Amino acid sequence: MTPLVVRSHYSLMWGTASVPALCRRARELGYRRLALTDTDNLYGLWPFVNACRRERLEPIVGAEVTDPKGRRRAVCLVKTDAGYRNLCRLLSRRHMEEGFTLEAALPPLSRGLLVLTGNPELLRRWHAAGVSVAAAVPRRPLPPGHRLRRTAATLNISTAAVPGSFFLGPEDVPMHRMLRAIDRNTGLSRLASSDMAPADAWLDSPQGYSRRFAACPETLRATDELAETLSFTGPDFGIVLPPWKTAETVAALREAAYAGARTRYGGELSEAVVERLETELHIISKMGFSAYFLVVRDIVRQSPRICGRGSGAASLVAYCLGITNVCPLKHNLYFGRFLNPGRKDAPDIDVDFAWDERDDVLAAVFDKYRGHAAMVSNHVLFQPRMAIREVAKVYGLTDSEIGRVTRRLPMFWRAAAADTDLHREIAARPEARALEFPDPWPDILESAQRILGTPRYLSVHSGGVVITPEPIDTYVPIQRAPKGVPIIQWEKDATEEAGLVKIDLLGNRSLGVIRDALANLSTNGRAFDESRWEAGRRFFHPGGGGPGPHHGLFLYRKPRHAAASKKSGGREFRAPGHPQQHHPAGRQ
Repeated sequence: MTPLVVRSHYSLMWGTASVPALCRRARELGYRRLALTDTDNLYGLWPFVNACRRERLEPIVGAEVTDPKGRRRAVCLVKTDAGYRNLCRLLSRRHMEEGFTLEAALPPLSRGLLVLTGNPELLRRWHAAGVSVAAAVPRRPLPPGHRLRRTAATLNISTAAVPGSFFLGPEDVPMHRMLRAIDRNTGLSRLASSDMAPADAWLDSPQGYSRRFAACPETLRATDELAETLSFTGPDFGIVLPPWKTAETVAALREAAYAGARTRYGGELSEAVVERLETELHIISKMGFSAYFLVVRDIVRQSPRICGRGSGAASLVAYCLGITNVCPLKHNLYFGRFLNPGRKDAPDIDVDFAWDERDDVLAAVFDKYRGHAAMVSNHVLFQPRMAIREVAKVYGLTDSEIGRVTRRLPMFWRAAAADTDLHREIAARPEARALEFPDPWPDILESAQRILGTPRYLSVHSGGVVITPEPIDTYVPIQRAPKGVPIIQWEKDATEEAGLVKIDLLGNRSLGVIRDALANLSTNGRAFDESRWEAGRRFFHPGGGGPGPHHGLFLYRKPRHAAASKKSGGREFRAPGHPQQHHPAGRQ
C-alpha cells in the first residue's frame, strides 16, 4: 500500500516529524512512494522533493484542505501540472478569501486533482460536479452498512484505505500532545480528545496496514490503484523572472542603459564604458535577465534616494539604470561575481530604501503587479528560548518563574534537536551556573528539546519580493501575513530552489537620516545638489576614526570596530569577506 495521507511538522502544531525523518522512515519501512499532505499548505514541498530524491522515493504531492467554518476536509493529490496549479489556487483561496467554503471552491479547481473525502454528502455532490473523487476510509475498516461505503457503492466510486498519520511512531505521541497544548494555550490534562490526533495516527508498515484492513483488503488494492494515477512528482518552472510591459526587453534595456550612461558620464562615452556596457548587455541578454533589470529600475524610481548593494554593485548596467550608486569601473569591480554564463543562479540585487518609505514602495509594487506579487515568508521554528518558555507555560509555571531561566539565555540562540542537551548546555553557561532546576524543570527541558526545530508559524521575510509573469498563485500558494501583506508559503531557500527570482527591497534608517539632513540644509538656506554628489567620495575627518572613540558612525558600532580602527591608525583597510570594497578606517 502507498501512504496517501501523511502529515509532517509543517501541519503546524499537529504533526511531529520533520520531512527528512519522514522520508527516511518510509524507506526503512519498505515504501517506494510517499505522499505529503500537510494541512492547508505546501510549506514543505521542496524539502519533501529533495528528501525523496535522497531516499530514492517517488514523491506524491498534495495537501489536506479544510473548511474554516466547519469540520469538513478533503485531501487533494496532484495528478498533472494543471492539478498542481489548481491546488495552489485552492490553497490560496482558503487563506485569502473571507467567504471560502470547501464545498463550493473545490469543483472549479479540481482538474488534474484526485480528491479523497470521508464525507458522504461531499462525495455525492463532487461526483455530480465531475470531480475525480474517491471515498476515504480512515484508520480502521468501516462496516459494510456505513453511509460512506453505501454512497460510494451507489456511485460506483473507489473506496480506499487512507489511514492518515501525524507522527512516526507511538513514541511521538507525547510530543504531539505537547504541541497541541501549546497551540491551545492550555495544560496537558485539559486537552480534549477532539484537540488531538488519535493515538495510533503514526506511519505504519505495509504489513501493519494489511493487518489493520484485513477485513476489507479491497480498500488497500483501491489505494494502490489510485496511487498509480498520480504521476506528478513536483513542479519544474525553470527560472521565473518578473514580467516587463513589452516583449522587446533586450532593446528596452539597451536603450535605458545607454541613456543612463550618458547621464552618469556625459554625452561622449569612453571606450571603457561602451566596452563594459556591451559585455554586460550581451551576458544579460544571453541569460534572459533583461526584464529583471528593467523591473528593478522601475521600482527604484519610486524613491529619490536608494542604495543598491551586494554583488549587483559590480554591474555597470545597474549603475547606469540608477539601481546602484558606485561606479564599477572606477573601483575595478568584477562583473562575473554578479552574473556569469557559467552559473545558473539568478541575479540578486538588494536595494535599500529609507526605512519609513519602504512600506509605500512595497504597496506600490503590490498595486502595480496585483495578483502577480507577494513577499517571501520566514518559517519560524522553535528555538531554545521559545521552546522552554512555551513548554513551561503548559506546565503551569508563572512568567517570573519562566523568566528566571529564559532571560539568562541568548536572544538568538539556535540549536538543533538532534545534538543539543538543553539541560547540560544551559548549566554550562556562565550566567546560568547559579540556577537550580528543581521539578518540573528537568521534564520541561526534556520536552522543550523534543520540539526544537519544529515550525511554529510563518512571518514575513525582511524584504524579499517575488513578481511572476503568470498569477503568482499558480506557482505557489499565498496567504496574508498579520501585517496585511501577501506572502508565499515558501521561505527564501525553497523560493530560490523553485526558480522564483526574488528582489530584496529593504528598509535602511541611514537613508532616512540622510534625507532629513538634506532637508535641514535646504531649510537653513544651504544649497546642496545631491545629483552631483559622487557616491563613494570620502568626507573622512582626519583622525576621526583613528583614535577609536566613535561608535555612532554607520556600520561602526561595536567595540571591535573601534579597536580595528585604532590599530589601523586611521588608514584605509580592506573589509574581510568583501575584497572588492575598500573602506576608510573609522567608516566601516
